[in-house]
Amino acid sequence: MNILLKTTFLIIIGFSILNLALSLWFYYTTKLKLHALQAGFWLSLVFNFFIQGSASDAGVGQVILSYGFSIVPVTFLSIISFKIAEVKFPKKVYGILYSFLILLNLILLNFSIPFFWKSLPISLAISIPLFHSSYNLLIKNIGSRTAFQRLMGIILFLNGVNGINFAIFRMEPGAQLWGWIVAYALYQLIAVFLPALSLEFHNRTERERLSKMVEDKTRNLSHANAKLDSVHRQNSILLKVLLHDISNSIQVMSFQISKLGNKFPTKQQGQSNNPEVLSKLEDRLKMLFNLIQQVKEYESVKTGKSELKKEKVTLSEVREEINARFKEQMSAKNLEFVFIADGEDQEPYICADRS
Repeated sequence: MNILLKTTFLIIIGFSILNLALSLWFYYTTKLKLHALQAGFWLSLVFNFFIQGSASDAGVGQVILSYGFSIVPVTFLSIISFKIAEVKFPKKVYGILYSFLILLNLILLNFSIPFFWKSLPISLAISIPLFHSSYNLLIKNIGSRTAFQRLMGIILFLNGVNGINFAIFRMEPGAQLWGWIVAYALYQLIAVFLPALSLEFHNRTERERLSKMVEDKTRNLSHANAKLDSVHRQNSILLKVLLHDISNSIQVMSFQISKLGNKFPTKQQGQSNNPEVLSKLEDRLKMLFNLIQQVKEYESVKTGKSELKKEKVTLSEVREEINARFKEQMSAKNLEFVFIADGEDQEPYICADRS
């Protein structure tokens, strides 16, 4: 290996190791599978250049077989490209293809044929996945491809052409030097675009994940609201039935109490207190009936069938209403509802429906 070739070799190795370190750092900070695949690509590329460099002065068979190791980094690169293009990588198909072409190449090494034919199967094994990846990024679903993806597709296509060039030009004088320079230039471009494409892919998948999450949450919320509406309707129906039945019972009881009261003479001194007891009982039934009416009105307002007529009601009126309604209970406990409003030019009031 001459000095220029060694210098080129060291530059490529150093460049690959640097990108390997960056990929590992990205994977450590993000835990994204895409960065792990990139680390695998750069690591296999380092081994690839070491293997090819060690066979630079070897015979035809070793040169071809050492170049065959390029299948490993090319496969990593293809898987990354397929993932970015959101296309499933056909592992079984390429496993069969690689096995067939490698076996064919091993057979052809035993024949006295030109280098082109001996190395063509390995060159195809390396170029075909690159052309396939290029097709995914340039032509397939072309309307949804970004500028970065199209540029990456062009770079992969050129890499595929460079793979075919191995079979055509590898044994030409000085071919290894300019071949490595071309490879370095292409991998330099790949090193620039891979992180950008990874970030773009991550942002796109994250947006899709968040969008799906919002859709799922919205759908769950919609189902929950539907269940709540169903329960509310059932409760409303049950409440209407109960109010109706209780109202009817109260009216019947009120009517029976009224009839019973007519059988007693007017209260005089020394006579029974039963009419007064019945009167109190009738008052309680009226209070229950009014309370039921208020619940019905509240349900009617809540369902939008009627509206509250809000008016100004002073606190004095509120106090009088409370004292009148709960006079007996408050008297029994020696209680009285009062309010104090100092420094007010106008008596405090609330907005309420007087009914």
